[in-house]
Amino acid sequence: MASGVCDSTVLQVRVADAQGLRLHRGGEIRLVLTLRASDDPQGEAFGAKVTPWLSVPDGEAPQWRAREATFAVPADRCFQAEFVDTAQLHIELMQRGFLPPHASSPPASNHSSAVPESPSPMGATGMPGLSGAAAALGSAGGSLT
Repeated sequence: MASGVCDSTVLQVRVADAQGLRLHRGGEIRLVLTLRASDDPQGEAFGAKVTPWLSVPDGEAPQWRAREATFAVPADRCFQAEFVDTAQLHIELMQRGFLPPHASSPPASNHSSAVPESPSPMGATGMPGLSGAAAALGSAGGSLT
């Protein structure tokens, strides 16, 4: 904004690529982004930005395209030291309906199963610091597209 008082700062996040995911065969995946801080550990204040479920072809990588999300951070939050010091972008990849290793047919039920949080590339990751997230992923404002 060129002049006047700004009510919020827009943080635009773009996940341009995903490599080395080591997905299970079959099923579907989706990406969930949340902006979290110590006083909002689940990111409920800004809401989750969630992609639609994307099919994982059996025996090949899913077709990936860049995804964007926008978080509007109220101006007063931008000046709260606790928020600025503890804010982080949480990125989670979920997969459901996949074939377990060494299985030859789909599972009987197609219930959602989150990928366990672990150091593996398929787990969840957080990028500490709001300024670090903005610098690493780009800054500028909706939902995951």
